[in-house]
This record gives sequence, structure tokens and C-alpha cells, in this order.
Amino acid sequence: MKPNVILFDNDPEEVRDFIDALQKTTGEPWQPLFRKANGVRDTLFKKLSRYAAYFSFPFLIFRNRNQYDKIFCWQQFYGLLFAFYCRVFFVKKRNPVFVKNFIYKPKKGWVGRIYFRFMKFILDGDYVDIYSFSGSRPLDYCKKTFPETQGQFLYLPFGVNDFSKTTMRDDAPGQDFILAIGRSNRDWEFLIDALAGTHYPVKILCDEWKPVAGRSTDTGNGATSATNGATSATNGAAGATNRSLPSHIEVRTDIAGDDSHVWFRNAKCLVIPIKDMDNDGGQTVLIKGLQFGKPVVVTGPSALSEEYIEDGINGVVVEKTRESLLSALDRIYGDDAFYETISRNARTLYEQEYSVETYGTRWGQVINAWKSQEEGARG
Repeated sequence: MKPNVILFDNDPEEVRDFIDALQKTTGEPWQPLFRKANGVRDTLFKKLSRYAAYFSFPFLIFRNRNQYDKIFCWQQFYGLLFAFYCRVFFVKKRNPVFVKNFIYKPKKGWVGRIYFRFMKFILDGDYVDIYSFSGSRPLDYCKKTFPETQGQFLYLPFGVNDFSKTTMRDDAPGQDFILAIGRSNRDWEFLIDALAGTHYPVKILCDEWKPVAGRSTDTGNGATSATNGATSATNGAAGATNRSLPSHIEVRTDIAGDDSHVWFRNAKCLVIPIKDMDNDGGQTVLIKGLQFGKPVVVTGPSALSEEYIEDGINGVVVEKTRESLLSALDRIYGDDAFYETISRNARTLYEQEYSVETYGTRWGQVINAWKSQEEGARG
């Protein structure tokens, strides 16, 4: 019997509960295959290494495809590029393929046109059976953008391993800061503009973004300029950016993965400023915030604000305005009862809805339903 395989870009042991739940629900064994492509991307070499893994590992799977049955793709580009090779070489479809957390982020100019055609070429083929989305808004957007997609689009809430119980390095600076972390679909400029003239300490962890030198952070409400009397964003931190920002806002480009968990633990709360409401992004960070029992502030409307948390119950939803964000932060820092309620409910929500084990069970149910549909179609 050919094995089912799961293609990971991080250590499979971090999501062992997902694998166990998937096997239990489907009643089938699943073998993890691993090629690291996830980590800090603060140098050109690391970025090129990541892209090399994206193209080489799926090609290896493609060459050995006859050895496998079902292919589950934890990293979406492993599945997309596997399908790309299948279509380029016009091979017979042999493997059911499932792609987790599909994300399409349009790019600008000629690069964007090439990227769109590349993605359309893959999605118009029939080599991927199911694409899951972690939000309904990006799902609807992709339905409109790629109307001839052969595979099934479906919404499936994400799940994350419980990193709050793991051993951590104790090197995060201080306590009670606002943590803003992530790469995908973040409006860091809005966050800096909104908080530049406040006393709130802010730590932005992102290895693919740097504040624009010379940009104004004057909001018209007492905010200061990032280039007028402001101090360095690094505070002496190695690997961080060297642009000028207000002294209470720090940007770090050298923190990712396991190294970020102590920052979650020490933070007062998290803020996720979504840039494009119709695109995806932020689910992993939000769920990590929930598991650490931290109030998570998200801008709406967005998939996060509409499908993952309830405002004032287990999270905080704000309009993307300075006034709305500051009002929420004032309450988080000033109302202890509110803070404790949100924190307690956040942890409960994670345990009930967004654990990696729950995610594995949900995917197992999806695959079981797909199998029944396929068997029914064959008569």
C-alpha cells in the first residue's frame, strides 16, 4: 500500500498532534516529509535558500509521485509547485492533493502579471483537489480572481501548536509592551502613525519590512516626526533595522519562529493591523496570542475580526483609525477586570477551537468527505 505523505516546511514534531489527529480521523497512516523553508529572511542568501527549497523539494516529490498516494501540503507552495510540474510535463493525475491555507497576494507591475499567470496556470489545472482558506474574505476574492479553478475552495479555521508550554529563551526586553509581529498583509505604517505620539512601548518583529527613512509620522494629534528628534529603532539590537523612529517603537528583523515565543509571553497585548481586508494573513499570530492568553487587537473588517474572535469577549476589534486603536489600548492598559476577562476567554477559545489537534481532526473530516464523494462518483 502506498503511503500518504504530508509536506512540511518546518519541523513535523512541532505539529505531531496534527498528524496524530489526521491519522485517527481518516483511519490511515500519514508520513511526514520535511524540507525547511521557514525561518528568518533577513539576508538575500536566506531568501534565495527559501525559494530554492520551494522549487527543488516539490520537484523531488513530483519525480517520486508514483510512490505516494495522497499528498497533503502543509506549505502551500510545495503543493502548488508539485501541481505546476505535473501540468508542465502533462502527466496523468495519480495523487489526490490537498493544499492548506492557500494565499494569493497580488504583486505590482510586470512581476505581478507573471505571478498571476503562474498561479492561474496552476489553479486552472486539475492536479490539486482541495484548497483550504483560513478566512471567507480571501476565499471569495480568489473565487472571483480565478473563476476557472478546477479544485475545490473551502473555508477551514486554522490551528496552531501550543507553544505557550514550551521551553523559551528568556531574552525579550522588558514586560507589558505591545507586540506586533508577522510578515503577511500588515499595515505597519498605520501602526507607527497611530502610536508615534503615545507612551505605549511597541515591538514590531518583521524580517521583511523596514520603515521608510524620512517618512512623516505626524498624525495631526500630537504625534512626533520619525525623523525629527527621534531615536534609533534598534536600541542597539543586533540584526534590527537602523532607521529613525520614536524611541518607544522598536523594529526587529532578526526574530522569528521559536525565538518569538518569549516575546508573546512577555507582551501586554498584541496588535494586528490588517492592510488589505480582502486578503489573508495574521491567523497564526492571532492564535498564538490566544494560546498565551493575551488580548489581541485586530483591525476590521477582516477575516480575523469576522471569523476568529468576538469583540469584547475574547479579543478586541477596532476600526483602522488612530482614535479607535488608542481607545482599545487605553482600556487594555487601564481596566484590569476587562484585561483579565479577555485573557481568560482568549485561552479558552484557543483550547476549544484553534488547537492543532482540532485542526487535524477538521482536515481529516474534509478528506473523509472527499473520499466519499469520489467513491460515489465512481459508482
